[in-house]
Amino acid sequence: MSDYQYGDYDKYEGEEEREITPFGRVASIVAKTAAALIAVFVIGTLVFRMSFGAYYPRAMKSLYETQALALYRQSVGGEPEVLTQKIRVPYEDASNGYFMADNLIVVPEAGNLQCSIRLNKRVYRLMAEAYGWEEIPKAGAEIFTFVLYDNHGQAYPAGHVQMETKLYYVYYKLVFDGVDLSEATQWCRVNIHIDGVTDTEQEPAAAIAVYENNDTYSFFEPY
Repeated sequence: MSDYQYGDYDKYEGEEEREITPFGRVASIVAKTAAALIAVFVIGTLVFRMSFGAYYPRAMKSLYETQALALYRQSVGGEPEVLTQKIRVPYEDASNGYFMADNLIVVPEAGNLQCSIRLNKRVYRLMAEAYGWEEIPKAGAEIFTFVLYDNHGQAYPAGHVQMETKLYYVYYKLVFDGVDLSEATQWCRVNIHIDGVTDTEQEPAAAIAVYENNDTYSFFEPY
């Protein structure tokens, strides 16, 4: 009768039991810890960028007091009505927008309109490639001119421009006085000119409609 025992059924000839060495245990712990840290870093970066995408410096969101606005307030002896609305299409190009408009503030009685324009710092490199510039402008370089246009063809140069930079973005606070914000004005757009590429007499490099007065799709609310 054969000496083969059924109890040895799961063992093969020459097979040796494998033991995990102390080094193997350490290597396994290190690998698992590294994988966990990488996952936490990736998720944390995504969450940070998503939350930072909604960030604006305080000055970009606040009502800027111009001399014209202060004089109007004194003339009426009180606080004028300050309104805002959500900008319906905040980019100059819905598929590949470089500039984003936000934080619209209007004081219709005083003819005052304010908004912010934000751009990613990588836009400077893309513009240098598009226009054949030898050097990439520094983030925040004074290369933009902002002009407000309305549907009457009236142009309003920015009376106040304030720039701030923060991590990935450059922010511009734009303030316009003397704007016709009567019922006859259906829209206002910000034309963005790039110095040395377009001037205010030419078609702008980009344009964003920041104000719309239409009962169907534009709604105002107190700021």
